[in-house]
Amino acid sequence: MKTLRRLEGFRVLGESETLGRVMDAYFDDHVWAVRDLVVAGSGRHSRIGWLSPHSILRIDQRRRTIVTNVTPAQWLTTAPDEPDTTMPRATWTGLLKYYGFPYSWEGLDRDALPRDALPRVPAVPGPELHLRSEREFRHYLVHALDGELGHVDDLLVDEHSWAVRYLVVDTRRWRPWGRVLVAPEWVIYVSWLEQNVHTSLEQKAVLTAPPYDRRRRIDRAYEARLRQHYGRPTSWERHAA
Repeated sequence: MKTLRRLEGFRVLGESETLGRVMDAYFDDHVWAVRDLVVAGSGRHSRIGWLSPHSILRIDQRRRTIVTNVTPAQWLTTAPDEPDTTMPRATWTGLLKYYGFPYSWEGLDRDALPRDALPRVPAVPGPELHLRSEREFRHYLVHALDGELGHVDDLLVDEHSWAVRYLVVDTRRWRPWGRVLVAPEWVIYVSWLEQNVHTSLEQKAVLTAPPYDRRRRIDRAYEARLRQHYGRPTSWERHAA
């Protein structure tokens, strides 16, 4: 899994030429999947545009760079302005078609899939995408059934599908060591107007959950321990049933 917060400021390369730097990410709030990275260009590429995760060839954490298969010419002629939160689905899929990217709709409760296995038919009906800014979402208050928990600190996404796997919740107001993970399927609803996230978890359960250390990679042992704590099955257990 990768954190969206750490990608902020990464340099985006196309044919070894700098296209810009990541300034935000947009995710679809219906299926909890990242649709676009927002890139602020520089120099002759000075514009704000979106970048599909399917264009990414590799991410170099040490050099803080993202290598893409988008050419500078493509970026200059086709990168639209920063996407509207209700971008028409036809516009979005048309741009994907131009670049030759699959129409992926990964999200809640989906396994990670290799890029060549991603579905090419939208699984979610409707004329519009429901895009949300990760930077804005980062500070939303998170509530348990019986009280406040903290605020959203980051989003963890799947390495391949870019599905949001966990919300990182900062609980340091209640415990000093404090960040925990909450899966999107445990979210009852999000009030975008009031900037609140409401979960199906009890406060005590969250505040005693295995802490999340952002310096360490999440493995199956940690995920199994986390979900066992909440009494929830793991993704591999659900699909084996």
